[in-house]
Amino acid sequence: MKDDDQKDPGMLNREIDQILAEDREITPSSRFTARVMAAVRAEAATPALSFPWAIALPGPVLCVAAMTWSVVEDLGQSGPPTRPDAPLLGRLLTDLAMLAQWAHVYALDWLLLTFFLVWIAWKLSVHLAGAKP
Repeated sequence: MKDDDQKDPGMLNREIDQILAEDREITPSSRFTARVMAAVRAEAATPALSFPWAIALPGPVLCVAAMTWSVVEDLGQSGPPTRPDAPLLGRLLTDLAMLAQWAHVYALDWLLLTFFLVWIAWKLSVHLAGAKP
């Protein structure tokens, strides 16, 4: 003796296949559409989450400060002495050569090149957009 609640699974699959085989257009009711749009508008009205700069910013700032301090300390100890009466351009070129050598020794030349290229791309995009940074 079978209950009406327990149908043959094969019969249920055939009914589902028949329903899915029909090419009927399913349209939501106007009440459903109105409720969904009201929910979308309510969600859009809530303010967006702001990025937690107070939590995220100290890490990169400390990394940059530590790298800067390391560069200054290393250049101050390992650089050849320059004459105080040497021309400014000569001293600058000597310092730049030492910085390039230091970057190559510590394998930072590619990193510095990447930062330089990103900076150029940013400046170019700001220029093309016509915005003031």
